[in-house]
Amino acid sequence: TFPISTITFPENDGILSTIYLNDWNGLVAGTAVDPEEEGKPASGVEYVKIVIQKNGDQYWNSQASRWQDEIFYNSANSENNFVDWTFQLDSLEDGSYRITSHATDRAGNTEESYTVTIILDKTIPQVDLTVNPTVPDGSGNWYITRPEVTLTANDNFELNYIQYRWGITGSWNTYSNPLQSPAEGTNTLYYKAFDKAGNESEEGIKTLQWDQTELAESPLNVEANPNPTAESSSTISWDHASDNVGINKYKIAWDLRDGDDKHSKEVNGDVSETEIDELKEGSYKITVTAYDGSGYNKSASTNLTVDRTAPAAPVLTLLAQRPGEIDLAWEAVADASRYIIYYGLEAGSYLYAADVGNVTDYTVTGLTAGNYYFVVRAVDESDNQSANSNEVSILDFVGAPAGTLVAEGFAEAGEVQGETTEASEEEQATMFEEIERQGEVKGAAITCTNFSKSLFWIFLALQALIMLLLAKFSKQFWLKLLAFLVLPAVFTLIIMRTGLANCFTNGTMIWLSNNYYLPAYLTAIFTELIGLFFITD
Repeated sequence: TFPISTITFPENDGILSTIYLNDWNGLVAGTAVDPEEEGKPASGVEYVKIVIQKNGDQYWNSQASRWQDEIFYNSANSENNFVDWTFQLDSLEDGSYRITSHATDRAGNTEESYTVTIILDKTIPQVDLTVNPTVPDGSGNWYITRPEVTLTANDNFELNYIQYRWGITGSWNTYSNPLQSPAEGTNTLYYKAFDKAGNESEEGIKTLQWDQTELAESPLNVEANPNPTAESSSTISWDHASDNVGINKYKIAWDLRDGDDKHSKEVNGDVSETEIDELKEGSYKITVTAYDGSGYNKSASTNLTVDRTAPAAPVLTLLAQRPGEIDLAWEAVADASRYIIYYGLEAGSYLYAADVGNVTDYTVTGLTAGNYYFVVRAVDESDNQSANSNEVSILDFVGAPAGTLVAEGFAEAGEVQGETTEASEEEQATMFEEIERQGEVKGAAITCTNFSKSLFWIFLALQALIMLLLAKFSKQFWLKLLAFLVLPAVFTLIIMRTGLANCFTNGTMIWLSNNYYLPAYLTAIFTELIGLFFITD
């Protein structure tokens, strides 16, 4: 009978089986037995020889520790008469190893042998990915045609399978046929390969963007603000367009309709407002175009008027005047949307203003007595102001009993910037404080007549007369001193409280009236000197 040997390690499925390993230290182990023949005792196993063939053309020689072209029988090791045996291969690298064990008994019988093939594979497989269309046929990296992905794995021995999943949280599936993007939008494919030895490739990642659907809605409610405008810039706003995969960007174009002035800019898809600039005078077409990733787009437009031409100046007329009130009128001006009245206390100098709206007559109320000078300007929808109208003056105006220099509804000229002006109580109080700091009237006002203007000189003369009479007829020094100190102060208070300065147009007289104590005390000193040198007891 022939002995029988079996290779038990590496583990295998029997004679002629193939084992794929990515980790093997070269150890081969097995068993051998010499079965008894009926009526005859077995002679026992004499030895076990191992033949190792690498890659079909090289044989291992354990005695010379090398691979050679000729077959070589290596002796297995055993400590129990080859009931169990081992053999250690010292030279290992990736490759195919065909291992055959040959058992021989003491009677010289050699078995037909036990053979297994070990594939030692430590090399990681590679996966190639191709997409059809090869190049995205939409805008940017977007596909309009539904992309198809083909996965091809390569291994130095034998591939087992390829796995894939869509999205980081998707389930792994075994690849068998080309894949298509599961839905419109952005989809990320993860994939990897396994070979028969259990080696796993690195995880590949491919992001595909696919959109074959037009935008659902164009931008809505495109507006320019201000519009019309005289400025070189305007703010364009819109409501977002809608798309199944989202808006990628907006393009804003502004083209002068009757000229060659064309501009454009792009903003991100989450923006709904931007400023355009470099505007020239004329009519612009403003176009807002929404784009999705594939390049599908829809547009919406509006018009913007840039107007830097001011209206013609109105012609102003004084209709009537009453105590504290002045009626003004002017002719309507083409292209005017409102009018601003300006006035001041001197010709050509206009301190206060009011936007009176789109009217052609207006009554100014609440003024104190004085001289006033009025003009009116026309303003168009772009806030262009015309030149001043002709100036209308009211001299020696009879003021309201509690009038002020700031008429009702007026404010400082610099504060009137577009909306109809109505001075608040706080603004009026600020004006009054400014007037008081300048020494101007606050409260009741004097009626300006020739007699009232003469009060300046009458008070000085009366003061001088009283002091001269006291110098001539009074023996009381304290009374003379009191007159010297008190009379200028009393007359100064009267002048200031009555607002006499408002009755003058001459700058010197206005200043002297607002600072009356100076001429009053100078007169008192001069009168006192006259009394000392020319009046004797």
